[in-house]
Amino acid sequence: MAKKSSTKEKVPQKGASLSGFMATVTGNLFGNEDNKVNDDTQIEAGSELDMVETIKKEIPLEITNNQELVKESELKNNEKYFETPKKPLSENDINKYSGYSRYDGQHKHDGKITYGQKQYVNTLTAFFEVHIGNVLQYFGAGVIYPTKYSSQNAFSDIQAINSDYLTLSNGKSNTFNADNVLLKLDISNVKESDISDFKDYKLVSTAIPISRIIKLYVSNEGVKQRLLEESQLRDGGIIPEELITVGLPNELPTISVSRSMPGTVDLTNNLDRFDKILGLIAGTKNYNVLTLGKTDIYKSLSDHFFYAIQAIDPLFAKEIVISSQHSEFYKWLFANDVPKDRVLLGWLINRIYDDSNFTDKDTKAFRQLSSSSKGFIHEEKLVDRIFSLLQKSLERKSVFKEILELESQQKFALYLFAFLRIYGTKTNPELPRLDISKNPPVKFGEYSFAVLNMFFGYKLLRNTEDRLTNISEEYFKLNKRIHKPTIKFELNTKFDYLVIDKVFNYVFGEIKSELNFAQFDHLFDQKNETPSFGENFNYSSTIIHGKSYQLLIKANPLDSIMPQLMRLPNNIPLHSEIGLCCLRLRLKTNPAIFSGVLYNEVPFREMVTFSRSVFIDAVKDNRVEVEELKFRLKMAEKYKELL
Repeated sequence: MAKKSSTKEKVPQKGASLSGFMATVTGNLFGNEDNKVNDDTQIEAGSELDMVETIKKEIPLEITNNQELVKESELKNNEKYFETPKKPLSENDINKYSGYSRYDGQHKHDGKITYGQKQYVNTLTAFFEVHIGNVLQYFGAGVIYPTKYSSQNAFSDIQAINSDYLTLSNGKSNTFNADNVLLKLDISNVKESDISDFKDYKLVSTAIPISRIIKLYVSNEGVKQRLLEESQLRDGGIIPEELITVGLPNELPTISVSRSMPGTVDLTNNLDRFDKILGLIAGTKNYNVLTLGKTDIYKSLSDHFFYAIQAIDPLFAKEIVISSQHSEFYKWLFANDVPKDRVLLGWLINRIYDDSNFTDKDTKAFRQLSSSSKGFIHEEKLVDRIFSLLQKSLERKSVFKEILELESQQKFALYLFAFLRIYGTKTNPELPRLDISKNPPVKFGEYSFAVLNMFFGYKLLRNTEDRLTNISEEYFKLNKRIHKPTIKFELNTKFDYLVIDKVFNYVFGEIKSELNFAQFDHLFDQKNETPSFGENFNYSSTIIHGKSYQLLIKANPLDSIMPQLMRLPNNIPLHSEIGLCCLRLRLKTNPAIFSGVLYNEVPFREMVTFSRSVFIDAVKDNRVEVEELKFRLKMAEKYKELL
């Protein structure tokens, strides 16, 4: 039996070596030998906000839910429509981006982020002992933190002895019983300066992300089932069943933990910031699933989910989406550092970091700021009306349309505020997800939804969405649970581990060691099966870090016939194939000019005409059967009625 340590107060030895912790060395697990980069390789040397060219106008300039359908010819008034470039992927393309070690290793120094590579991973592991009743809070938060930062530590365990620290060891405590579990952690990324070394255990003054959990050990099958059931019932994060091992490792030493000097490190700000950034990323990923019933555009991971991660690592998932402009906005959010001329946006971002619900007090403050900033020149009366509506609970949701009709570039900030004022209450975070599924915003939707989820934070999010009832049966071929997707990370692919690890390293500082995926035996690569869809669907998919990304868009049947419609004359004669169709639709005729008939300038049968644009609008409103329209156009082509 191991000798118990003294019960006297002990003085920690800062930066001591990790005696008793096994270090292993592995090579570059995912990178290609031909792609090796030196440790100090830098992608960018500028500040976070200098990583891409600063956008001259307010972000976003223009955004719609149907980004893929926007054409350059439709740009008006110097406003830009952001498109999401897509490109076919080859196997080499996928492999090119699959190496975590090649792209990871972001370092934050004095407001700068650089990206370097470490060729080897020194793996250090330790056990974190905790009561089963306390463990869910860590999965629910995405991070393991000292007990002093917990608001729900209801059960006593060894972590409470030194609440300013994480207590780690290479064994189990002398009070361990069936109600306790052991988390095996990769602590290679913990700085030595954060470690106090004792004989039987270590006290760590920082936090550790759940992406560093290698294994969860429980005493028996009953404890395992209890843990899995409670994680689902309490929205306590998602624990993969494969992560749990029944039975403890053999020959674990027994250790005893004594009370030590209180710590001096305060993790509050970093934990709050981590919660908010991870909340934005996780909360945003299902946007296109929520709006699927109205848009017929399915993306298993939303574009803004990737844009947000690319604000931290610009190279992550570049084969899926590319947009430095969108990511610029999220850099501002994450760094809480907005250009000084973005006064309204700066106020909003500061307000998001305040956890209190949005109230009329915020409406008054933002109204005063909008007035003093002179952001709505010549539109003051319209803006005053909008703020008045925001103070009326039954009329608030009507302001979105009026905001979008404003000419000022500041309408984006006003739209964000309105969205936060309406939905920014932590007592009902499910309401905006329900409303968006029923009535997706026309513009600024994903930005607003992302900012709202940042306000909520990761801990407040549920494990899964409420059941969606407006999804067509065709989409269930993609995923039988497409109507109830997960919100929090499932922790069963490298992808989830990478995202959480990147956010943690961005918030808590310099990387010491990369993830070593060779030690995780519960992770798997999702299959990329291709379902069979009809001609009306455009489908593509790829695997990114073991996770399947799927894109399915229901083709608009009008797309194929729009070129023919544009060949109709501007004034469609009544006596023509399409003219008769216009007559049955009871469309208004164009004003007739009888003088042309009197002077034989216009044949009488061509005097009654219909507007082509009015007819096309009727077609877009589904007032004409597509098959009939195709037949009429075929006949019009035959009789040379098309230009």
